[in-house]
Amino acid sequence: ASMPAQTDGPAIATLRPENIEMSESEREGWLPVRIESVLPTGSETIIQSRHERTPVTIVRPGFFTMPSGPSLWLRLPGAFMNFFASATGGRMPVSQ
Repeated sequence: ASMPAQTDGPAIATLRPENIEMSESEREGWLPVRIESVLPTGSETIIQSRHERTPVTIVRPGFFTMPSGPSLWLRLPGAFMNFFASATGGRMPVSQ
């Protein structure tokens, strides 16, 4: 028998890096992050950043560079987020 889904308590939020929206200028309500590294790979660019102690990876189409250190502001669209119970790793239901 499967266990019922956990619906409260500590959770881990996930979001595919290509679904994160990014701005180089401050936006109200967006998450500020600090750029740690930028890796252009040809068809896309991978940006490693950090919000306080939390690492955040962003993927953008195309080849571009930007310096490490400055801030970016991110929007994390809720429609693309998944939540997992910290205690069990089971997916938590999200009401639409």
